[in-house]
Formats: sequence, C-alpha cells, structure tokens
Amino acid sequence: MSFNGVRPPGGKPFALYAGDVPVRIWVERADGTDFGAQWIMANPVGGECLLEVSRFGKERYLRRGARGYSTRYWVSVAALYDSVIMPAQFDMQGGGNV
Repeated sequence: MSFNGVRPPGGKPFALYAGDVPVRIWVERADGTDFGAQWIMANPVGGECLLEVSRFGKERYLRRGARGYSTRYWVSVAALYDSVIMPAQFDMQGGGNV
C-alpha cells in the first residue's frame, strides 16, 4: 500500500503553528485491509516549515456491525517551525517497508 496527498475532508491541507499541541492522524483504507508495516510522513505543502513525526502505530480492531477486523495506521505530527505569518501546512504520504 502506498498513499500520497491524504488530506482532511474538504481537501484543504492540515495546518499547525509551531508550539501547537501535536496532532494524531489516522490513515485507513475503506475496506480496512491490513497492509503490513507502513510508514506515514507529513509532507509540507505550504510555505516554510519544519515538521516532526513520532509515535507511529498500527491498530487492528473489530468492525462494529460487520464481520471481521479492520486495520488503521496512525502517527503524531508536530510543527517545530513555521513561516510566522501562516501555519505549517501539510498532507500525508507514506507506504510499506520494502
């Protein structure tokens, strides 16, 4: 599995100012398929910024109202530097270990 350009509903990039509390972002395929080990990275799309990703995770859970399990991946993102006049803007990209 690989993915690029993952954004919140509405299509605008994620946005954080330096010093904001880190946010946790989940990535899950519609069918909940387990794609093994995956890396998720914050991909800067706006002005100058420095983003840090940490606390990667993978969760397997029982789907409510359906048979079987789903898998989702997550990561925490923090902005360490922004352009001062606007927040650090980013989308998510990543894929499997090869």
